[in-house]
Amino acid sequence: AIDYIWQRFSETAISEESHSIMKEVETIQKGLAHRPFNSNSESHQQFLSKLHDKMVKLQKQFPQIQF
Repeated sequence: AIDYIWQRFSETAISEESHSIMKEVETIQKGLAHRPFNSNSESHQQFLSKLHDKMVKLQKQFPQIQF
């Protein structure tokens, strides 16, 4: 029920641009919470690099955001 109310509220009270930003922040937060099997692997290093780039881009746009 809480999710339904939040969904309806956010559809009417929050702009599409804000929804987009919220999704990007959620993606970054999930990436930060990710725990790899091998933190030294090349693929994980690439993942971290892309995650860092997303964070920098968002923080340039919104300096008040801290991760």
